[in-house]
Amino acid sequence: AKLEANRPKEEKVYDEKNNTYKVKTYSYEELVADDIRAIETFNAQPHPNQKRYPGMSRWDVLCAHQNPNLAPWDKAVLYRFIGQHTETTIRQNTYCTVMYNQYGLPSPEIIEKLEPRNYKVDAYYLPDADGTINEVYIYQNGRYIATCKPVARYNENTAEQTEYDKAAYTEQSKYVAQFDKMMKDGKIKRVGILAKEEAKLITEVQAEAVPLPAQAEEEDYSAYMDISAFEHDAVAKI
Repeated sequence: AKLEANRPKEEKVYDEKNNTYKVKTYSYEELVADDIRAIETFNAQPHPNQKRYPGMSRWDVLCAHQNPNLAPWDKAVLYRFIGQHTETTIRQNTYCTVMYNQYGLPSPEIIEKLEPRNYKVDAYYLPDADGTINEVYIYQNGRYIATCKPVARYNENTAEQTEYDKAAYTEQSKYVAQFDKMMKDGKIKRVGILAKEEAKLITEVQAEAVPLPAQAEEEDYSAYMDISAFEHDAVAKI
């Protein structure tokens, strides 16, 4: 290996044991910078097939020959494999807590996607460089449920509210109104008396089977998570 971090420097300590060494350690930032430098150096090398790609680097060839029909990458799928994971619970039909912060459901209708009486979900996320989590992707038993955004806090003191507080309050009030409407629309109506003519028409209706569209199976990306083969191949070509 040619990375600086893989060439530890040892300094012998002469003591009564005579087998003690000081081994240099590296910080997380140094390790990341060393890896990035190695990647950039590799990508900047001339492409092995200079006869076909004269004067072009590996990176130039990659950028010039990308498949134009590739679909945009889906964060909800990608973060499930490379992001951080935690188990959490939907609280008050509104939000879930991840890393001590609340992330709200995009709409009350999302609750209908959950299993009956089961509010436990798996949250996947990837913090920014400063540790900020801008969105959380929640799953239940491997099935994608929704993308949750941070819940904006607001000052409840009306006299001290800023425009930001008012906007946050309005946004949360909209969600509450949508939830109340959903509950109202789903209420069981009073029992009524069906007219004989209508009852006769209903009994005469013949049930017909309705074909359902085949559900696309979720792609398995686990095979791409083992990068050891790619690393070995890349090093061999240096």
